[in-house]
Amino acid sequence: MTGNTSTQAHCANWTVAKPTEPDLPLSLVIGFYAAGGLVCIATLVGNIFVIISFAKFPVLRTTSNYFLLSLAIADGTSGPATMLFLLVNLATGFHINNKYTHMLCVLAVNLNAVAYSGSLFSVMGVACERYVKVIYSLRYERLMPPQRAKHILAVLWIFNFVMCCPVFIWNRPMLGRRCNKRVFHALHMYAIILPPIAAAILVTTVLYARLFCVAWRHRHAIRALELSSADHHGKVAVAKREAKLTKTAGMIIGLLYASWLPYLVGGVLLEGREDLLSISARQTFYLMLTCSSMFNPVVYQCRIPEFHTAFRKLAASLRGDQI
Repeated sequence: MTGNTSTQAHCANWTVAKPTEPDLPLSLVIGFYAAGGLVCIATLVGNIFVIISFAKFPVLRTTSNYFLLSLAIADGTSGPATMLFLLVNLATGFHINNKYTHMLCVLAVNLNAVAYSGSLFSVMGVACERYVKVIYSLRYERLMPPQRAKHILAVLWIFNFVMCCPVFIWNRPMLGRRCNKRVFHALHMYAIILPPIAAAILVTTVLYARLFCVAWRHRHAIRALELSSADHHGKVAVAKREAKLTKTAGMIIGLLYASWLPYLVGGVLLEGREDLLSISARQTFYLMLTCSSMFNPVVYQCRIPEFHTAFRKLAASLRGDQI
């Protein structure tokens, strides 16, 4: 009798959801999940290349690249996390039906939250590093040595886990719903997770707006040095390299904004408003989050010579060629 009472009390904590989410056409579901699987695999492979290259080639272990390594770890995690999320929905038939599938959903959603917020905090670190390099270039080595970059990243990741992981003990189980971010309590989502994310986006935007203005002035200074004398050739080369790195960081930030802003507007601010935004559009916005993680290694390959060389050597070693 006591066991039955306990079971009934436990089941009372489960909220039976109303069928507010319309079923998608089968063809759309298959297309979305096939595209999601391909994006996840490409994201994982590309970022594993970045991580292995960083570990294998010491030339990559600069302060700037430590922040890119952190971004690659977060991006690489987003691939398996998204895959787990998709598999949980497929395995449950898009409906949570017991406590075990509920805990799998909590794990999948939490891994996604950690990965995507980790990407955002890492990009904020990239913006801060570029800001110090451009604005305080003479004091850069003292202000931002590699060891300090490691400490900053450690603090950001610890904060990220503390921010996201309470969902394991503080969640909202819902029978009959598909696995999604609604397992987070509204207070957790809107009071604990979203404010740091909004702050990170704001800090990154302000820093890069300032960097854009300074880089525009530096552009004219570089041209003046090029025209003045050949004695300044070394200074011009260094200035051009730093300008290219700053533009590369700007591309990474642009990719992140292009993926995050539709999701924040459509997936968070318009949560539950199917009359304003269809479920297929929300799924597309969610997939776009992973797309930015997939493209970042391509940006490193195309824009940073050290990564380009490291990727070529790593690919050659995998083929068994002599490096």
